[in-house]
Amino acid sequence: MNSDTELAQWRRQWQRASDARNDTDSVEALKRHVTRNSRLLKIGLIAPILVTIGIGGAIIARALTSAAPADVLLATEVWVFILVTWVGSIWIARGTRRPLAKTTTAFIDISIRRCRSNLRAASFGAWLYVCQLLFVMLWRFFSSAIELTALLTSWPVVLLGWVGVPVFFASRSWFMRAQRAELDRLLDLDRQLRAGPADEV
Repeated sequence: MNSDTELAQWRRQWQRASDARNDTDSVEALKRHVTRNSRLLKIGLIAPILVTIGIGGAIIARALTSAAPADVLLATEVWVFILVTWVGSIWIARGTRRPLAKTTTAFIDISIRRCRSNLRAASFGAWLYVCQLLFVMLWRFFSSAIELTALLTSWPVVLLGWVGVPVFFASRSWFMRAQRAELDRLLDLDRQLRAGPADEV
């Protein structure tokens, strides 16, 4: 065996060892990431529950106190919105709570499902935001009998519309780009894992 052939073989062995270390590091980082995200998903349920109880309860109390048709309509819409949000969120997040096993494949699989779920949630959230904004505008317009100019400059429309729409959709665009990049990375890792080590010629 000449020195060039030996050098080439050593180089291939070193690259395989380096790739194996990198793959192991990537898999361990992924497992830690999935475990951390699973904890955060559980903790993250606290805020929506508090919002549901706080806003939902306050709006019902207002409707019962005033008994005005506009307040009853608002309370009804808010609870429909809350129910649609909860049902839609639970449906989109199905199968993303925990990995089915403690294997590398299971951790990659749940990470892929979470990315896809996040992308669907971003689209669902956009529809909810637009629908809620339209309802608020119509509710303000008909319940207060104000002029269109006054409506467009009222604080709910300024906050949710003029300020909220650009901020929301810019944040959504950034989030979706990040999720798509992560999904591409995970799909590539999944393909490499399923393909296994390449045979040497």
